[in-house]
Amino acid sequence: MRQQRTVTQVRLLTEREREEEVARMLAGVTVTKSARAAAAEMIGGAKERRTRSD
Repeated sequence: MRQQRTVTQVRLLTEREREEEVARMLAGVTVTKSARAAAAEMIGGAKERRTRSD
């Protein structure tokens, strides 16, 4: 039996890619304007909380 391996690659996302990925997780296959808006709001809120806690 041949040994099977799983390979993972990770890279830093741009702000736009990050927002699009969060929107995709929220919306599923079809990313909508409202999913993008929700993603932007979530990311913005996280940035605010991080800034206040520093």
